[in-house]
Amino acid sequence: MFRVHGLVGVINLKNIGENKMRGAYRTHLPVLNHILSTVNIKRVIEFGPGNFSTPLFVSKCERVQCIEMQSEEWYKIVKEKNGQHDNFSVTCSLSAKGFYDLHYINNVDLVFCDGHVETRPEVINFFEDKSPIIVAHDTEDPIYGWERVKLNYHYSRFDYKKARPYTSVFTTNKELLKTLETL
Repeated sequence: MFRVHGLVGVINLKNIGENKMRGAYRTHLPVLNHILSTVNIKRVIEFGPGNFSTPLFVSKCERVQCIEMQSEEWYKIVKEKNGQHDNFSVTCSLSAKGFYDLHYINNVDLVFCDGHVETRPEVINFFEDKSPIIVAHDTEDPIYGWERVKLNYHYSRFDYKKARPYTSVFTTNKELLKTLETL
């Protein structure tokens, strides 16, 4: 079940084939790959696990904690696809604001925010000063309320606009910021 501006619907994830999971579902990969090859990322929290980002994190990081916020069916699929990896865990928290009550791994290097439509900015704000790198997907779309992101002056923002939907990086790592500008 999903809700966008009062509209309610159901996504049948079994009907989304591998070919349909390309395009918009992987436009964040150039940014994520760049970060993972530039910075020593060991511990990741991912809101909104996916067919592309989750396996990437699992293959390159010591610990990956995923939170599925929109579909119990998708949670089961992600758990089945990645559950055999010792460095992976996934939690299903379908309440938009349920992320406030969850327990997270310590010493997080990167938070990837691609979860619930209604609370992506709140997730970013919640992890201020808990992670030096926060990456958000779909940042060109005002439906997410990106104006609610209120990070302190230690964070700089980089917007990757070579692929739509856009991917944005909020970081305190000035060296990473310089390298992102070469993408």
